[in-house]
Amino acid sequence: MSDPKKPRMVRIPGPDYCVIEHCKKFGIKPAEQKKLLSLLGKRAPSHELRSNSPPRAPRFR
Repeated sequence: MSDPKKPRMVRIPGPDYCVIEHCKKFGIKPAEQKKLLSLLGKRAPSHELRSNSPPRAPRFR
């Protein structure tokens, strides 16, 4: 006998994050922030923020 198929696991998306707060946290310049706001809107999922943001600025000690 064949085994019954297991139900498919569906990933529930996480919460949306504020684009402005993300830009402040990662030190993104105002020009880049404006681009992200026009592209993504005020709120966006974390994977969209990470993939469309410029590389994080280094923090020197």
